[in-house]
Amino acid sequence: MDLSIGIRKVNSMISSNNPVINLVINHQSYYRIDNENGCDIAVSDKNLVVNCSGVCVLKEPFTSFNKNGRQDYYLMYLIQGELEMDLPVGRQPMKAGQFILFSPGFAYKYTKHAQESDEIIYYWVHFTGYGVEQLLITCQIATNRLYDVGLHTSMMDNFHQTFRHFMTKDLFSDLATAAQVELLFVMIRRKLNVFSSPGTMPQIDKIQKSMHHIYMNYHKAVTVQELADIEHLSVSRFCALFRICAGESPQNFLINLRLQTSTELMLRTNLSIKQIANYIGYSDALYFSRLFKSRKGVSPKEYMAKLLESTR
Repeated sequence: MDLSIGIRKVNSMISSNNPVINLVINHQSYYRIDNENGCDIAVSDKNLVVNCSGVCVLKEPFTSFNKNGRQDYYLMYLIQGELEMDLPVGRQPMKAGQFILFSPGFAYKYTKHAQESDEIIYYWVHFTGYGVEQLLITCQIATNRLYDVGLHTSMMDNFHQTFRHFMTKDLFSDLATAAQVELLFVMIRRKLNVFSSPGTMPQIDKIQKSMHHIYMNYHKAVTVQELADIEHLSVSRFCALFRICAGESPQNFLINLRLQTSTELMLRTNLSIKQIANYIGYSDALYFSRLFKSRKGVSPKEYMAKLLESTR
């Protein structure tokens, strides 16, 4: 956050008119070290350190310009209003539901123009560490460009959880805030994977209840109709949406979850194949064995023998 715009002490309270968020949000900022340069610190001896984080709420026109950039990474997530961003590809509008990650040393500049009547609301976080580069490679996030990720209360909750860790200020605060940033990037990457097609609206929330139902009841007879009913969708619509979000059909997801559980039971218990089959929802042990071999390439008996051999 650039302190030059003089809003660190703002205490404005607003109620968002955006139907997606419909929240009351106040301007907040939290710093690991409260110094004169806004905790602008580069760390090279730790994996990930969160220097500061907050949410900006501002109605007045402003320009934030740092010609030398910062020493750390700077992520912004805009949830209301519009900003004009000066980027390597030229000036571009940043709209609600977009985020950007500025790299260290990048001369960032963004403006809220007078004709923009809505209050600007964006969450922000600054972080550093030797592990950041690998995190960005893993999540396939480039710097100094806009991404469409959509408006998600789960992402906003992540920031507020980070704020709570800053307020705690105990021996584990740095570890906790770093974990929140890593989780934020995982959330971002998953949402970009699911909704990267032009014109696609975020709908991941529409299968969360059914996904939870599968995890809680995979050992029972779970039908697609049952899952579709949970989400109040037709079977065809639910299956199409599930495949977009999970990358496979609900039937295949259920089978893979059951087989994953079976291999964990083989590794960690001395249950028989028949007991394991029954535990994960297959009353017919022979059917389970055929299914296991078709997916894993070996029978459950052969798999267990290999596990036994590897532990000797």
